[in-house]
Amino acid sequence: MDARARVPPGVPRLNPTVSYWQSPPAEIATFRSTEDLPTNADYVIVGSGISGACIAHGLLMKRPDASVIMLEARTACSGATGRNGGHTKAASYRTFLEHQRTFGTEEAVKIAQLEHQNIKATEAFAKLHNIDCDIHPCETADVFVAENQWQAALEATKTLNAASACDVETYTIHSASEAQTKFLTPGAIGGITYCAGSISAYKLTIGILKLALEKGLNLQTNTPAISLCSVGRTIDNIWQIATPRGHVTSPNVILATNGYSAHFLPELQGVIVPLRGHCTAQRPGMGLPKPALPMTYSFFYEAGYEYMISRPIGSKGQGDIIIGGGRTIALPNEGLAEFGETNDTVLEPALATYLHGCAAEYFGRNWGRDHSDGREKTTWSGIMGISADGLPYVGSMPGKEGVWISAGFNGHGMVMCLKSAEGLVNLMLDGDVATWFPRSFLMSEDRLKQMTDCTKLNTTNSEDGAKGKIHVSVHVQIRGHQAWLSLSEMLLIESDLSNLKHKQADRQEGRVELGYRDRQMRHFSTPQHANCVGVVPAGHKAGDRQDILPFGSLAHRVSGVMIESRLSFYRSFHRLGFATSAPQTSIIVSIMSSAIAINISDETIAPLSKVDSAVAGLSSSPTDKKISHRRTSSSVSGVFKMEELMFPEEKGQDITIPIETQQLGWKINTPASKVEDPEVLKKFLINPPVKKIDLRTPLGIVMTARNMKGVTIKDALDAIYKANKKKASFEWDKEESWESLIIHTKKEAGGAGMAPSSKKAKKKEEKAAAAADGA
Repeated sequence: MDARARVPPGVPRLNPTVSYWQSPPAEIATFRSTEDLPTNADYVIVGSGISGACIAHGLLMKRPDASVIMLEARTACSGATGRNGGHTKAASYRTFLEHQRTFGTEEAVKIAQLEHQNIKATEAFAKLHNIDCDIHPCETADVFVAENQWQAALEATKTLNAASACDVETYTIHSASEAQTKFLTPGAIGGITYCAGSISAYKLTIGILKLALEKGLNLQTNTPAISLCSVGRTIDNIWQIATPRGHVTSPNVILATNGYSAHFLPELQGVIVPLRGHCTAQRPGMGLPKPALPMTYSFFYEAGYEYMISRPIGSKGQGDIIIGGGRTIALPNEGLAEFGETNDTVLEPALATYLHGCAAEYFGRNWGRDHSDGREKTTWSGIMGISADGLPYVGSMPGKEGVWISAGFNGHGMVMCLKSAEGLVNLMLDGDVATWFPRSFLMSEDRLKQMTDCTKLNTTNSEDGAKGKIHVSVHVQIRGHQAWLSLSEMLLIESDLSNLKHKQADRQEGRVELGYRDRQMRHFSTPQHANCVGVVPAGHKAGDRQDILPFGSLAHRVSGVMIESRLSFYRSFHRLGFATSAPQTSIIVSIMSSAIAINISDETIAPLSKVDSAVAGLSSSPTDKKISHRRTSSSVSGVFKMEELMFPEEKGQDITIPIETQQLGWKINTPASKVEDPEVLKKFLINPPVKKIDLRTPLGIVMTARNMKGVTIKDALDAIYKANKKKASFEWDKEESWESLIIHTKKEAGGAGMAPSSKKAKKKEEKAAAAADGA
């Protein structure tokens, strides 16, 4: 994640995919209030989405004499607002417990109330100003198909209802049978309903922009803001915005730029990160109620969810289904590569394919036959802004007087943007926000510093120790049974790291504090024994273990896990070693951009390798040296074995991965020759180069790339291609009432481990021929 967060967002790209909402485009889509770009204004707003439109309208309502310019890189409302899923849905219970732990009950309730009030204010605003935006208040259903998500939701709704006496949504709980019947979802294990709605956010925003234009807004579309800089500390014209059409100066610049904000303010790099999402518009199955479903939906599975609306009766395309999400289940590494991605001119094929089919899966037999005109109408992508702490940033930028921001809405803008814009306008004109506005939303120097620190891995291994927060994603595979766990752990580690490189827990000095926040955890389908993996704090016994990774139900009991020998922090490589009495288990952990292998062996104390011994200060010789009769392979200077690169900070080394590996444009079922830029294939996969390296997928499949002269990107792609080059056959799944097919895969000739070499094949043929002659 750290590497993805460092990718500069740039400015919005030309010719993006066309969303369902933007067809046809609004009459002001390419509107410019003046032929020439004005050179100055009292306020310059960058961005014409819901935030920018509401801020412009709010400013001109309170200061009708002010000059306000809005710069839009593409057409009006061409960003995330015009590319969303059409919801006005708070689902405050899903974040309430986390907000309560972090900010306290009063602030957590205030956030939930703002979301509730934002929905009501949006409906009232559209009605007051007669904006035709298909706004449709209705009931929504959160449908659960994973036990862990369901239990967490029950706890959260109960806590929120108890904490907030009024002014938030009222949640109704439905049992499995009720949910399956009421929501037409055969796989539901429970459901929650509450008030929400659907809307064309594009039409709403265009309507608000028209109101602002009537009050004097100067809108300049297809005018991207390229840079922002200070031009002096005079009374007026402090800030200068460069565009391809000239410069604009103003004492006040408002960034309503969401995922693109770091382009203008480098201090926001990694604090607000772009995230590409996908949505699709579909014709509903013939078995669903006509003319439209009466409610909106979200479907929660182990590691994520999809969100879906049905276009209301009387709207254009009534009954059409709009569904989005799917990133965490459809893409490798739970869609990590979509973070930092700002290319909304293309689609991610695997995700688009998944979204085309998932609605029919949720409704099962109730979906019926597909429409005679086909299921898909259109699919599009869009760029959201994901904040480091999950909350938007609203207010004045620290150290940049006159620069304001309202951004980082985490795909949740339609229940936050309108009230956040109101809060920002109050802050700009009155110097403070009303008491109803959550203080946790406000931009401040302390908050920015804290979030900046959290996005960096501390690379110091000094006597002062290390302190920081680390996001962790975990995948578990147990004896071939694939079981998933996806956490967003916040581990607060405070220790002298050098003291953690000892074998026995009772020899460790200092302390390790570990706390966690559960986010999305996948359910384990093997209901044997529930337990946790834990870490023993330094200076404590195994019985004092702190459980930090709640696993749900595991096929085997995992217990007594202790830090074995090392906890090492540095730029490119992190590793934890564990020993346990559990059956052999492997856990793959992603910490920010790095990968950790946590190996849980079936021995209480694993034999130390050469690296382990060196770290522990013991003999560098292995306990049992096996005699090898293999021919010594050729060696190339500067090419290492992987184990020789352990703990590079002790050797003054950095292990790096070339950035080209993130930009290959390559599919795993195609040969390396299909890479867009063949020159990158010659680059080493990592530096320093290694002779052999394992490549592990999120499903736990391991492929090995080898090259005695140093593994290149081509070697890695070849290994992956061979492992994924397969043929398929089909048979009916009788257990599913002949409603689905079972896919059988086998590797093609020439695939990894399948076809013998020509020499082996020839010998085999000769033996077969000799045997035939003898017979």
